[in-house]
Amino acid sequence: MSSPRNLFFVLLVFAIIATPALADSAQGNGAEVSGTGNNVVQTNVVHTDIDKQFIKEDIVAPTYINIVNEAPVDGVPSVAMLGVGDADTTFMLYPNEVISFPAKDDTTYIVKSGTPIAVYVIGPGNDRLLLDSSESKLEYDPIYHKFRHGIVSPIWTWPQFTTKCTFATSGAGYIVLDNRYFPDYTMVEVIPIRPEE
Repeated sequence: MSSPRNLFFVLLVFAIIATPALADSAQGNGAEVSGTGNNVVQTNVVHTDIDKQFIKEDIVAPTYINIVNEAPVDGVPSVAMLGVGDADTTFMLYPNEVISFPAKDDTTYIVKSGTPIAVYVIGPGNDRLLLDSSESKLEYDPIYHKFRHGIVSPIWTWPQFTTKCTFATSGAGYIVLDNRYFPDYTMVEVIPIRPEE
């Protein structure tokens, strides 16, 4: 039996002899190894048979974090819907949107909305251009139960926020549907009732 001292000596000699052979083996496989002691730099490694004892321990490989956005994307807004009946026009009114369209002379209109909106009629002048201004927003007065006008001058106003109203128009002008007060996506129906001819 060999003593532990002899076994240690044999392993030490083997390690000294194997070190240059291991480096040559690495260079033969496309790797360039240079440095002394534990400071080893290797480049162009095709495949590595280098023992871990020759690599400096404090070199940290880069960590790549795979960031995945798992937040759901909801492309369909929640819309206050209406049962579409005999509406002449049905459309979606966006939050904070105000629209106008020509009113026909001597016609009664029924307007239905999924959420409360302001409904009024303006004349054919410049008021239609002023609707996009924040100063055109009507201000409701709960004491007198009516709207105070901004920079527009409605020729007729439904006196409260409404989801359904009926009114008649006479003369040229524009019907305004204003969704800047309870902003939500809402469906609106416009039903014109023309006089019998």
